[in-house]
Amino acid sequence: MKKYLFILFFLSPLCNALDLVTAYSDNIYHTQNLRAMAKALKSDDVEITLHPAASLYKANEIYRAIRTGQVAMGEIFIGLLANQDPLYQLDNLPFLVENFEQAQQLWQLSRPLLAQKLIEDGLILLFAAPWPPQGLFSQKTINSIEDLKNSKMRAYSAITADLASLLGANPVSIQAAEIAQAFSTGMIDNMFTSPSTGVSSRAWDFAQHYTDTQAWIPKNILVINKAIFNDLSPAAKQSILLQAKEFERKAWLLAEQETAIKTAILVKNGMVVSKPTPRLETQLNQIGHSMLDDWLEISPQSSHDMIKHFLHKKTAMQSHD
Repeated sequence: MKKYLFILFFLSPLCNALDLVTAYSDNIYHTQNLRAMAKALKSDDVEITLHPAASLYKANEIYRAIRTGQVAMGEIFIGLLANQDPLYQLDNLPFLVENFEQAQQLWQLSRPLLAQKLIEDGLILLFAAPWPPQGLFSQKTINSIEDLKNSKMRAYSAITADLASLLGANPVSIQAAEIAQAFSTGMIDNMFTSPSTGVSSRAWDFAQHYTDTQAWIPKNILVINKAIFNDLSPAAKQSILLQAKEFERKAWLLAEQETAIKTAILVKNGMVVSKPTPRLETQLNQIGHSMLDDWLEISPQSSHDMIKHFLHKKTAMQSHD
């Protein structure tokens, strides 16, 4: 009996051995950052086993797997949680932030609200890691939203479907792996996505233009099951929180580097990369204001105060520029 008790103790979370799951492959900078964090934690006697490329759970299964304690830690694309609570929808609201600096400001203001929501679900927020800004890939020059009227636009969430409709386009549900085929067969004419996805899907084979709208900057979050975290040794908990802070900082730097590198690859392969025209920018911002108003109608009052604070900061940053 003592032998079995010893084995159970050795396998318990107190031994500081944890599994971490992500849906992204090893060639994605998010996964590389997680692997570097796991290596850093190993030197602090916290053993993290990383399972990339949805090898244990698919992207839409990770949240539930961590909540139920089937796995200790995981990386989740915030947009996948949009149906859980309006707070998660904020991450994909278009034309609210215009650059990484503003995205960082919005994240710092919204983080306490999101962290509290996750705690209610039995999860502890460790960090957020952004993707490059979302731009418009198209087969023709887009000078105004009139150029998008009646076109077929890729949609991969309720928010992107609403955006397509407000732009006068017809939303078509297309997954990332189907992008190239969808363009080549005429299923879609344009899409909002990151330069990273543009490169991975070889966008230059089916689209000639990339308008750098910086429509929104979506993020992944790294979370850990609260009960499992609480069972760790005090030293392990401290190490995880400290390393999470450091690797969140690195994640934001990596996202900026990724944006520059992948945008340059689009140019190298012959795509016309441009900023939106003043008319298009004005029209997109108007749509952004409309979608923000719709979001505020379904979000808690605490979100209203946070948005008001952010918009004040945003105006101050723009005035300073």
